[in-house]
Amino acid sequence: MKSSIIQNWLTTAFGILAGGPVLVTASCATMNLTLSPAWIHGLGIVGAVGLIGLGVVSKAFNTHSTATEVRAATDKANGN
Repeated sequence: MKSSIIQNWLTTAFGILAGGPVLVTASCATMNLTLSPAWIHGLGIVGAVGLIGLGVVSKAFNTHSTATEVRAATDKANGN
């Protein structure tokens, strides 16, 4: 349970890192504000770290639990 909580927290944090720079740049463009090249570079790095982090902590679509793991989880959930 602890590892799934940590992994979910990490996924959320990396998602914020990945999406935050996009939100900032879109907001600045909407309000006709310009960002300095240093800010653009920094936001690009933050976004890249977020995307890389999402790739590291996400579960692959083709990775599944074994039948034994599913039975054990079901028994645990049902209190058996």
